Amino acid sequence: MILYLLGAFVVLVVYSSWTAYHQFVIKPRQLVSPLIERANGFCRDYTVPAEANPALCRKVVFLGDSLCCGVGASSLEKTLSYQVAATLLPPVRVINCATVGARAKDLVSQLAELRQPLGPDDLVFVVVGGNDATHFTNPDSFRQAINETLKALDKKGCAKPVLVTVPDFWSVPALRRFGWIVDDRARYLNGRLRRIAFRLQLKIIDVYRESKLTQA
Repeated sequence: MILYLLGAFVVLVVYSSWTAYHQFVIKPRQLVSPLIERANGFCRDYTVPAEANPALCRKVVFLGDSLCCGVGASSLEKTLSYQVAATLLPPVRVINCATVGARAKDLVSQLAELRQPLGPDDLVFVVVGGNDATHFTNPDSFRQAINETLKALDKKGCAKPVLVTVPDFWSVPALRRFGWIVDDRARYLNGRLRRIAFRLQLKIIDVYRESKLTQA
């Protein structure tokens, strides 16, 4: 009888956890489809300034997820990729290979879509990990996927990949009660990114440490 009650309790806990996760995590994601549709309409290959000749520009490539795609931005000029490009010495050509929902394992296929060769002065920003955190990707699998991406970039001739850490999830409204769980996973993934950057002497932009969210 005790074992039966214990089994029933475990089933109840698992069911309740899944119901809550669906209510507070999966369901809010379904509400952002208009934002995704707008982001998918943004130009993926453009120059800054707009009148620059693409053939004469340094290329700035973005690999990653919805952060790079511009989900939530009201215009192309408000997207992460455009704002990063605007801080660089012009002229630059932005090539955005990111896809909504992408995880680290998808980066190599994104890079395969890049038809233009990369030169020693071109930049590649690797902005991924948010979906790996929410999907609880194994940190070692995440590390392996990042390493495979860096090897593919090296074969492409990229001398300057820049890693970007997974952002803070602690106070993200869409995650509500589960933010701390995803944030804990993000910290593990960021640890892998920092070690890779240190080992290979790569630049890393630590948005997790530099832009922590706080409760209002």
